[in-house]
Amino acid sequence: MSGILQGTTPTLTIKIPEEIPVSGIRGIELTLKQGDTVTLLHRSDLIVDTEANTISRLFSEEETLALNPSQPLFWQLRIETADGIFGTPKGRITVFDLISTEALT
Repeated sequence: MSGILQGTTPTLTIKIPEEIPVSGIRGIELTLKQGDTVTLLHRSDLIVDTEANTISRLFSEEETLALNPSQPLFWQLRIETADGIFGTPKGRITVFDLISTEALT
């Protein structure tokens, strides 16, 4: 995912390398950061797909409306397995503004 449009419900999907089977993950931590705001998400907040070997996060309309289009949204994943703790490089997502910032009813 390279961009999020405010007021939408996109899904961030992270493909995990095959050498780290998602089924063997003991702990997951996804960090989202925009400006000074840091959100820490754990396994119960994420969608773990063992067949596709992916970890996903669905954003709500309210969450994307709260994002600031003048700043990128950064993400980083850490995974704990029996072999240790692995991390990803920081990912960057551009936030695109919406003309109407009202939630759909």
